[in-house]
Amino acid sequence: MLECAGQAMPDYATIWESMNVSIMKSVPPPQATHRRCDRQIMGWSMRPLDVMWVGLGGGAGSLLRWQIGRVVGERYHGGFPLGTFIINVSGAFVIGYLSVLFSVDWRDRFGAPLNAGVLTGILGGYTTFSSMQLDALKLSDAQRSVTAIAYLVGSVIAGLLAAAGGAGLARLQG
Repeated sequence: MLECAGQAMPDYATIWESMNVSIMKSVPPPQATHRRCDRQIMGWSMRPLDVMWVGLGGGAGSLLRWQIGRVVGERYHGGFPLGTFIINVSGAFVIGYLSVLFSVDWRDRFGAPLNAGVLTGILGGYTTFSSMQLDALKLSDAQRSVTAIAYLVGSVIAGLLAAAGGAGLARLQG
């Protein structure tokens, strides 16, 4: 047990190592970055300012997604969910670009306020996995299963290519 402000706190590294889950054994134990025991959850620190940045970023990203979806919907009336596709692929490009620009390790993209506010907040609010799934379900329900499958597979492939393109562009820019 650790002690913080006179309170006994569990030693999360010991708890982590004692977990009898094989996949967990390949992941290093979480390391606390702040020693404020009242805000420490499983070794990660959640400060009110971090929560604020994620919340504000998520709200801004959601508003941007809504606006782009609305504009695309006003101009495109086809049978393919183009708005969601554009949003997810462009979000993948931006997160690929910024993760290299900010030197973010995928296992630690939640820590710094800039990472939390932009990558988790704005881009998390902007991109939409659940809408993609709903769009595919609606296509399937409309007897357009081939389009639904092509949409899902195409979204994943385009998203991966966009993220790689964004990361590549950031590396080129140094």
